[in-house]
Amino acid sequence: MLPGPSLYSLSSVDNPPPNPSAAAPMPRAYEGTVRTLVEYLPQKVFLKDRQSRYLFVNESYARDLGLKAEEAVGKDDYEFFSPDLAEKYQADDRRIMESGRSEELEEQYLQDGRRVWIQITKAPVHGPDGQVVGVFGIFRDITEKREAQIGLRRHADILAAVCFAAQGFLRISNWRENITELLARLGQAAKVSRSVLFETHPMEGGETIVRLSAEWASPPFKCRMDDPALQNQPTIASGFQRWAAILSVGEIVQGHVRDFPPAERLQLSHYGILSVAAVPVFVAGQWWGFLAFEECDTERTWKPEELAALQAAANILGEAVQRGQNEESLKRVTSQLLQAQKLEAIGQLAGGIAHDFNNILAATLLNLNLLKRTLPPHGDSDQLLAELETDVQRATSLTRQLLLFGRRSVMRVEPLDLNQVVEDLLRMLRRLIGEHVHLEWHPAGPMPSIPGDPGMLEQVIVNLVVNARDSMPTGGRIRLDTRIVEIQHPKDVHRADARPGQYLCLAIADTGCGMTANVLQHIFEPFFTTKEPGKGSGLGLATVYSIAQQHGGWVTVDSTVHQGSLFQVFLPTLPDASRPSPCNTHPPAFPGGTETILLVEDEPSLRRSISGFLRHMGYRVIEATDGPDALRLWSQHAQEIDLLYSDVIMPNGMNGLELANKLRATNPTLKILLSSGYCAELVDRVDLVSQGIGFLPKPCQPHDLASHVRRCLQGKPL
Repeated sequence: MLPGPSLYSLSSVDNPPPNPSAAAPMPRAYEGTVRTLVEYLPQKVFLKDRQSRYLFVNESYARDLGLKAEEAVGKDDYEFFSPDLAEKYQADDRRIMESGRSEELEEQYLQDGRRVWIQITKAPVHGPDGQVVGVFGIFRDITEKREAQIGLRRHADILAAVCFAAQGFLRISNWRENITELLARLGQAAKVSRSVLFETHPMEGGETIVRLSAEWASPPFKCRMDDPALQNQPTIASGFQRWAAILSVGEIVQGHVRDFPPAERLQLSHYGILSVAAVPVFVAGQWWGFLAFEECDTERTWKPEELAALQAAANILGEAVQRGQNEESLKRVTSQLLQAQKLEAIGQLAGGIAHDFNNILAATLLNLNLLKRTLPPHGDSDQLLAELETDVQRATSLTRQLLLFGRRSVMRVEPLDLNQVVEDLLRMLRRLIGEHVHLEWHPAGPMPSIPGDPGMLEQVIVNLVVNARDSMPTGGRIRLDTRIVEIQHPKDVHRADARPGQYLCLAIADTGCGMTANVLQHIFEPFFTTKEPGKGSGLGLATVYSIAQQHGGWVTVDSTVHQGSLFQVFLPTLPDASRPSPCNTHPPAFPGGTETILLVEDEPSLRRSISGFLRHMGYRVIEATDGPDALRLWSQHAQEIDLLYSDVIMPNGMNGLELANKLRATNPTLKILLSSGYCAELVDRVDLVSQGIGFLPKPCQPHDLASHVRRCLQGKPL
């Protein structure tokens, strides 16, 4: 039994308080039992006099004070607590004794770095005369209860922040507009010093770069968005490969920094972090980044329900990022589709005009050639004819670009070595760009063949190199290179029309003036140009775009003002067994003959020009305006006709191929040469070759016309 005053020494049984309604005092026979019970209660019990000196403390309270119970008797709070806390306790005592009413108080303090909550119940003690003579108190540790309450409230606050994230990300397509407010709400709800978002970028060799993307900090802590060390941090080199391994499989990193490995502990401590929790963010099933919650005030132990709520926020963020990526991809594809539809419509118009213009040019070329052959030599006349022929050739080139853009030009597809096509052009390209521009050529190693028209692909290369040259009026550098690209899915190149497979990429980069975003939106449109009037037709890049499309590929462009441009042309490859065939660069001969030719052409001027040229070459020509007219003439001259030379598309319900089939039905040995200005008029070229039918594109040079007619008559159609 502890020495000291009886619990009832201040309230005698023989002298009850004057309050008639008060309960009768406890008999002294039970006093020892009650005292023993109080001494060993787990709660802390004390009794003080009016000067707040301890008259009694039980064993539990004595242990907290670090002494024996009897050693506390006669002492006050200043001997056990800090002055501020002692003054507060005595002020509470005085208030209770003066009011005569009991109070229930809550206090919190740090104990060994841990926050502790206690609940104190204090009541006045009355003497025999009813006067207040002291304070009786009981206090207990309610830390677990308070932490549970705070945890539940914090969990509810975090869930409210998660709901905000869900609603906010549903309202807008750009998740970055809401990310800072989300971090603020999550950080405030979780009661942390900082909440941050890191994005990850996988690199070659298994390394992963993490970048601080967004951050919120509670005062007085500062954000670190301008810290370069957190912008491109390699996980392996910085010692955070453990984090990458854990987060990338969907697990959470959390704990006290003092327990982390040395490399992690060193860097986290540099930013004053004592405890941290990091939850992964996944986008489309791939680890994309993580949300980190940093505590810099005290060490923090995270409850499972808190981590679950934070992970829910990370999951919603991942869905928002994926939604944004999908919408961005859809915008790109929609833009490409609209661009393709617009170009297709313009191409139809341009191609139709070019087709009609072709007939005029073809007739003009043939007539000029006849004039040169028939007129006697004369200096002024020869010079005039040469200039006219040059002008017609320029118009022919412009028409060919229009036909290429409108996809109405005939393709001569054959297996090609793209590196060889470029190398054959290098000398001409260097002369073309001038000495003030340096041209670099970096071909890849052995390359598979591509199916292509060599003339068209040469035009692609020339157009892009000239475009690059024009962007560097004071000089610069152009780099050409090739590489092999494997495409698994259209999303790999952000194009809906891309097919999986192997492609060759021809890249043309320059150090020129670059282009603005507005210019980039229009560069492939025909007749769009940023050059001065008379400096460009605006068909160069439109032609490149169309040729790439006709070859089953596409063109991409990246450009920044004052930093140059990069054009990349993607072309599908052939199987390894296909090999390029050597190209015959020598022009055919200019032969003539005496055979009879049935010429079928609905355009009068072109028909007269072709007829005049062939007659000049020695041939006999029978002219027809369309299919029915040709059948009528065939019925009269079938035995005389050696060759049918016909346009493909003609009026009055019969095209050139149908006419050829009708005539061959009566004369299987009849030689046939068809002509067309654009591929939309043409059936399968391979099928024509298998039938021994020649083909001549419009407009053609006189030597091409003479050569094709001669080869068809010899049974060797082109």
